[in-house]
Amino acid sequence: MYRDIVERYWIKEPEIVKLLIKFVASSLSSQLSINRVFNVLKSHGIKLSKKTLYSYFKYLENAFFCFSLKKFAFSERKSELSIPKVYLSDTGIANYLLKTKISENIGQLMENVVFLELKKNELLGEITSLFYYKDYQQREVDFLVKEGSKIKQLIQVTYANTFDEIKEEEYRNLLHVKELFKDHNPKLIIVTWDYEDERELSWFGRKGKIKFIPLWKWLLEA
Repeated sequence: MYRDIVERYWIKEPEIVKLLIKFVASSLSSQLSINRVFNVLKSHGIKLSKKTLYSYFKYLENAFFCFSLKKFAFSERKSELSIPKVYLSDTGIANYLLKTKISENIGQLMENVVFLELKKNELLGEITSLFYYKDYQQREVDFLVKEGSKIKQLIQVTYANTFDEIKEEEYRNLLHVKELFKDHNPKLIIVTWDYEDERELSWFGRKGKIKFIPLWKWLLEA
């Protein structure tokens, strides 16, 4: 794939593409700032323009090496200008490039799997659009799913086998974001490793029913 990209786009700095691939892999299921990548490369004496770096990232997307996910904003322009999260089409690539064991980043791998399923549904037209949510207080929800003009689902992904293993912020953030879209009445879902339940939870007056579902079962139902 790397060779295909270099040859297809007549890239004159193939080593930069290799470095960018590693940056993307190390940012699995996280935000990737091309501006930060540019500054890191610049600090190591590597000269290229930001425009070129953005083009290289777009080439990786066009080759289906990775996908980017925009942050939700009430302004379409703000959403387009947001720092995206990145996901890989093949999670095995991340483990290979970073020389890590699956057990070391299983939460990120789970989130990547959920993204790929949601992305497939988006491409099939079963959902309208997909975002992540993050506000100025760093409250984050992994996936915000739109169907038509409505926010239909808010989804968190966490590696947990019991309720006690789930960090409070996971459901606290769901309840907070649900309040922003209470007219939409979105479903609240936490995808776990092997914990299943449905609970009515509350946090500072915010209440909601949250469905906890194992990844394997969520994939069957998605």
